[in-house]
Amino acid sequence: MNDLNQTGQKACSKEEMICVDASVFGPANLNAENLAIVRNEFKHCLKDDQHLKERGYKIIAQRYGLTGEPAKTLQEIGLAEGVTRERIRQIELCVMGKYCDHTDRTERVKKTRDSLKRLFDALGGVALEKVLFAIADTDSAADKATIRLIAEALLEARETRETQRNKRYYYIGKDSPVAKAVTEAEKIMKEAGRPLTDAEFLPQLGKKLGFSAADTAAVRSILSVSKIITRSVFGEWGMKGWVDVTPHGVGDKAFIVLKREGKPLHFAKITEKINEIKFDDRVAQSQTVHNELIRDKRFVLVGRGLYGLTDWGYVSGTVADVLERVLIDAKAPLGKEDLLDRVLKERFVKKNTVVLALQNKDKFERNADGTYSAKAMGGENKKINSGASAAGNGSGVAA
Repeated sequence: MNDLNQTGQKACSKEEMICVDASVFGPANLNAENLAIVRNEFKHCLKDDQHLKERGYKIIAQRYGLTGEPAKTLQEIGLAEGVTRERIRQIELCVMGKYCDHTDRTERVKKTRDSLKRLFDALGGVALEKVLFAIADTDSAADKATIRLIAEALLEARETRETQRNKRYYYIGKDSPVAKAVTEAEKIMKEAGRPLTDAEFLPQLGKKLGFSAADTAAVRSILSVSKIITRSVFGEWGMKGWVDVTPHGVGDKAFIVLKREGKPLHFAKITEKINEIKFDDRVAQSQTVHNELIRDKRFVLVGRGLYGLTDWGYVSGTVADVLERVLIDAKAPLGKEDLLDRVLKERFVKKNTVVLALQNKDKFERNADGTYSAKAMGGENKKINSGASAAGNGSGVAA
């Protein structure tokens, strides 16, 4: 089953989210019947050359896999034929020359060639093989090989091999636009500092590449060959190294879940969300997620099984630790209600849990006026409080 999705006048490669108006290139010209005619034209154009009639077609069929078998290299064919790879290359060039001359006089083949050319144009002159096959609705190995043959022999499409920065792809024209596209895309991404939606990214990049706002298929096709710029599971564009785009483990997945939810969640809920999103084929286990949340410093336990992000201002520690920090930051004793209000903004616990933590005599001291001080500050809290009280009653003596 291929990934063609043809709805109305749209022909799409669903995996890459690239859609082209079918009326633009005429998919009927790339159907199985016409592709079979293209293959047969090879035999026909060689019929008057006894030397190449059988051997020439056999070599081309093996080079491209026209019979449905895997394509072979020049070296492999040469070994089978008992000649050098250079001799096989010479025969291939000779056959291709005869074929190109012949197809200019064959209306059916010309239509098929022109349809593929228009499809390339709609894709910005750049395409992954699988995108061509998907949009053309091509299933059989022989038909796929024929499309490859048309691209290389009749359109002079150039193959760019896979590298660390791009996948293997074809382009037609003098120069490939991929390098420029990726460079411009990187600039946009680094300036934004976050993943971008289609609406935020594609028109902006398209403009820099000279495409109209409507040419999203061309921009998508050019980007589809890049290994640097990619889409997240949410369909947003970003740099491959970004956690939000390509999470590498359960910790990254949990981080994305919390970031998108915008509030603390129980570890069981985080696990559920990870599995709902389906970042990959792996099923997250609740205990594994919990263990990662405990180890990873990006997360803070803020309640019973509840975790938030340090990016939100949460600081790790027990309720008593939070109380102590609140008092130290306040630089003055605080009343119980004030403490409750401040601590419950950082921890999702019952009030009684905070009250019990205040009973820790190693950390806190209850003052005569009912406020609390942090012992870690020594007598500083009391001095500040006494000064405020004296100023309040005008006597200069603490009440």
